[in-house]
Amino acid sequence: MGVERLTAEVRVGLAELTLAWESGARKQRDAERRLSDLKAEQHSSQNLSPGEKARLASLVPAQEKYVQWLNEYLAEHPARRLQVRTEQFFTAGQIDQAVTELDSLRSALANFRSEIETREGKVEQGLYGEVEVVPQGTVDSWILTDSFGQRFEHSGRQVLSRVAHGPATLVTRRAGWPDQTREVHVVAEQKGIVPAMLQSAGITLVSNARNAEAFSGGQSLGRLPLTLNDLPRVRFPSRCGLPATCRAPSPSRSRVARSSMRRRS
Repeated sequence: MGVERLTAEVRVGLAELTLAWESGARKQRDAERRLSDLKAEQHSSQNLSPGEKARLASLVPAQEKYVQWLNEYLAEHPARRLQVRTEQFFTAGQIDQAVTELDSLRSALANFRSEIETREGKVEQGLYGEVEVVPQGTVDSWILTDSFGQRFEHSGRQVLSRVAHGPATLVTRRAGWPDQTREVHVVAEQKGIVPAMLQSAGITLVSNARNAEAFSGGQSLGRLPLTLNDLPRVRFPSRCGLPATCRAPSPSRSRVARSSMRRRS
């Protein structure tokens, strides 16, 4: 390859490097501007929802970390040293050596833009995790609300790919039962499996009356003593408080019998 062609190649390579630095400098300015905007939004957060305040509380330090990384990345990138060497050899007329340095320079810049874009994307990605909610037993539906106030409502197994990290609330529902709520913890950039279940209980009905029978909605549940399972875990009174009556079948004992219940977890 002739000297003129090599010279042109070095000049093109140095021009490409200039464009790369300009691209990096734009990313730097954009990142610093976004950080400033986020801080301003955080300082004037009186009208924001608790979820949005939590999002900003996580996003601002993540953006700060990215800006710090980008400043160091641009200042200490190995391409800067290779650029100086290439320019020195080129100015001294050592074209062959300048071409060698240029090859190293291009290798160093191969992932320059993609690495910045990857780090930039992780600012938001690092705030979220993945959750798979798996209903167990007779669950009709569930609602998961994450720490940023996002609400996910479904009736079956579901994979949620963007759930805010930190404490989340899972509400499990079933017709005729009170809602059951529990807290789950979401880990950023990790997947967790969360069972959606209802905690049930059992009770045993007993009576002093012989051959007493329990009824609910006009339907016989059976003779006492009687154990009922798969009931919602609620606080019952010490005497018969279910939507059921307990009575003795004989005419001489037609009144409602006083029945006690022992709760069985």
